[in-house]
Amino acid sequence: MDGGIVLMAWGDQKQKLLSGRQETQQKLKRIEKALPFAV
Repeated sequence: MDGGIVLMAWGDQKQKLLSGRQETQQKLKRIEKALPFAV
């Protein structure tokens, strides 16, 4: 039973990491688009 709880917690953690990574990539793309205009 403990293993199931650990797996669930890991699943949540992984989901947060993945969505966080997607957000970071989107922000990077926006910055890259804005950079040429900022220079």
